[in-house]
Amino acid sequence: MLEQVKERLLLLFRTGKYAQLAPEDLEKVYQVSKTFLRLNESRLAPLEYYTLLELHYFLCLLTTRDTEAKTALDRFSDKFEAKDSEKLVVLKSYYVEILGKKDALEYLEKAAVPLIQTRPSLTAEPVQHHEKDLRQIEKRKVALKSDSRASYIKNLLEYINDTPLDYESWMELAEQYVALGEYEKAYDCVQEVLVGVPAAGAAAGDEVLHARDRALRAPHAQLVRSAGGCERLKGPEAGSYCQKQAGANSGGGPHK
Repeated sequence: MLEQVKERLLLLFRTGKYAQLAPEDLEKVYQVSKTFLRLNESRLAPLEYYTLLELHYFLCLLTTRDTEAKTALDRFSDKFEAKDSEKLVVLKSYYVEILGKKDALEYLEKAAVPLIQTRPSLTAEPVQHHEKDLRQIEKRKVALKSDSRASYIKNLLEYINDTPLDYESWMELAEQYVALGEYEKAYDCVQEVLVGVPAAGAAAGDEVLHARDRALRAPHAQLVRSAGGCERLKGPEAGSYCQKQAGANSGGGPHK
């Protein structure tokens, strides 16, 4: 029973489906999460515990239990320091967002400074980095700067244009296109993942397959399967997928 509940909670976290639950279902998951952590904290491996604690943190925020969310956040702060942990900075930004998106953006800008200045190099010596090296923070900014699905897609495309190997963002973009009914573009995004990471279907599990299948099952959709279809995508939307397909169709061979 313990393993079954744990795996269900971990799957909810990995897929992000908890954020799409109806209020009554979200409340049920919150109650399960709270009880499970209270009864089984000592039985969990550290990685499992902090993963489930992160899920519980977001469940608290989504159910407007701000005080309890702060308690969960404090547990992370007891283990990690914001000046050394980009992940913790991002987690804190969700709590700060309670005050408003502007406050969260200002917090991220301020918290990024020590991370940029002190991130160690391969020689373990502190070196100066560009703020765009902080990928988790940059992705969080993309969401905070977006006030609609259209602006989110625009900002996400700009981010992907700078970081084309961020396959998680390609999958997020695919989901946004599916939500708009733009299945051809969604299919292109999924192809980016499957071409860039051949084992993505197995490694990423349900997320990749779910997005791909939704695109494939799209009613009346003329799916993009060749370089010719790339003409519908402009600028950053075309991505490297069109370049890879064009190379293959002109004798360039399959992408390595």
